[in-house]
Amino acid sequence: MTEGESKDLFGLFVFGLVALMLIGYLYIKEQNEQEAREIYISAKQTYINIEQDELYKKSYLDVEDGSDCSQDCSGHEAGFEWAKENHPKDVSDCHSHSQSFLEGCEAFLAELDSIWNNPEDRYDFQDKVNSYIDNDFRNRGRYE
Repeated sequence: MTEGESKDLFGLFVFGLVALMLIGYLYIKEQNEQEAREIYISAKQTYINIEQDELYKKSYLDVEDGSDCSQDCSGHEAGFEWAKENHPKDVSDCHSHSQSFLEGCEAFLAELDSIWNNPEDRYDFQDKVNSYIDNDFRNRGRYE
C-alpha cells in the first residue's frame, strides 16, 4: 500500500467515524426530544386532572368575583353546584327560569372548558407544569 493510499484510507476511516458519531448524536437527540414531549404531555394531563378535581371543590365565588350577583349569589351558587352534580355537556343543558342560576351553571362550564381546552392560557399553567416536570425528572433520577 502506498503512502497516498494509506492517507486516503485514513481519511475514509476518519470520515466514517465522524459520520457514525453524527448519526449517534442525532439519534440520542431525537430520543431526548421524544422523551421531553412525553414528559410535557404527562405534566399537562396531570395539571388538567388536578385542576378539574379542584374545580369540584370550589364554589361560584371561588371562580367569579360576584359582581354580577344582585344580593347573596345564592342563585349563582345553586347553578354552579347543579352543574358540578349533573355534568351538563353545554350551556343548553342548564335549564332554569332563573338568570342567576343559568349564570352559575355557565360559570362552571366556562371554567371547566378553560381547564380542558385552553389550559395554556390559565395564569398558573406554566408554573405548575414546570413543577410537575421537575418532579418527573427527580423521580427518574435525572437531577437532584
